[in-house]
Amino acid sequence: MTQLVDKNMVTEEFLLRYNTSLEEREQEPEALVKYREEALANFLETGFPTRKEEEYKYFDISKKLVDKFDFAREAGAKVVAEQDFRQFLLPDLDANVLVFVNGKLAIEHSKLVSPEEQVTIHGLAGAVKEDPAKIADLLSKTTLKEDPFYNLNASVATDGAYIEVHKNAVVDKPIMLYFFTDSREEKAVAYSKNIFNIADNAQVSVIETFHNIGNDDSFASASTEVFVGGNAHVDYYKVQADNEKAFQVNSTHVYQGADSVSNVVTVSLDGAMVRNNLNFVLNGTGIEANMYGLSLLDSQTAVDNHTSVDHKFPHCESNELYKGIYDGKSKGVFNGKIFVREDAQKTNAFQANNNILLSDDATINTKPQLEIWADDVKCSHGCTNGQIADEQLFYLKSRGIGAEKARAMLLMAVAEDVVNKINDEVLKNHISAIIAQRLMK
Repeated sequence: MTQLVDKNMVTEEFLLRYNTSLEEREQEPEALVKYREEALANFLETGFPTRKEEEYKYFDISKKLVDKFDFAREAGAKVVAEQDFRQFLLPDLDANVLVFVNGKLAIEHSKLVSPEEQVTIHGLAGAVKEDPAKIADLLSKTTLKEDPFYNLNASVATDGAYIEVHKNAVVDKPIMLYFFTDSREEKAVAYSKNIFNIADNAQVSVIETFHNIGNDDSFASASTEVFVGGNAHVDYYKVQADNEKAFQVNSTHVYQGADSVSNVVTVSLDGAMVRNNLNFVLNGTGIEANMYGLSLLDSQTAVDNHTSVDHKFPHCESNELYKGIYDGKSKGVFNGKIFVREDAQKTNAFQANNNILLSDDATINTKPQLEIWADDVKCSHGCTNGQIADEQLFYLKSRGIGAEKARAMLLMAVAEDVVNKINDEVLKNHISAIIAQRLMK
């Protein structure tokens, strides 16, 4: 195994940790080692992004992270009791459950209820030991490696969720992924790498949440590769409702086959700073890609949503709707890109970002982008930023509804445009209850 040299872009301690961890991965196939080394080389070349770079122009997360965390010290595996995280569990959800603590699978808190002929669910570390060639082959198909945080994660993450849905299988129970960072004794840095391999004609629903256990700062780096086979269907829900000490960078890459459908819903409710990278590559005809996002923020929470959809083939459709409600000193960023390649005729691509600012100190920076090289397409993009309309408030108050309740009703209607895209009723009701409680403060 090659030991990479320091290019003065990260600390010597980080490189020492990487080179030391090679001993833990002696059984990994050469292709997987090469994947890690390439990712680390890319990261060493660029270092952490700064506001001078267009993709991070409005969101200086690197400075906050570098000042707070030692990336050479990944939090070790911790033994936690269920009582430590019970408050974060979704009540009444009948699901397959995987629990991760500091990026490592906690098998004692996990349970699988779907039959193995439908789906194989492992921790990624276990999947690598069981079939390293398959994991290496899947990772060789990834194409989006420009982001420094993605490369950082790819170079060091050794565990996460591995989900393989078998051909023609309909998984009737959702797969629930809980990621916990334990900062009760010290600051915590945790990396997780997830792979969802969904075969042809399969259907599955995946839910993930991140939570910090403790009062110290935490940083969760998560990277997910989603491979969607032909005529397959996947619903993927991300719920971000962490505490004010939690920082997160979440990168998701979805690669879709012909006639497949993907729905990704991201709900951001709390946290210190959150960066979400969501990238779709449409590798066939007849594909439908849907992405929906809701940011409901107050205090000083900052959430940055970056999305991209790459239309490469004809007769595909993408729909994107992101909404934001910002109060206090919260900050939002939305940057959405749609690419329509020359061969992607008959493409339908729609993108909208709508935001409401409830205080003078809240801010939103939005940048919808559309690049088209084909001539027979239907594409649109746009954004709106504003406040609650006085006319709407007056209408409700004139019918005997109090000012606070009228305001909450209007904001709930905005949020429900995204929440109603959640097909899992238990999760939808859970999110709606949190939003209603927040708005009625």
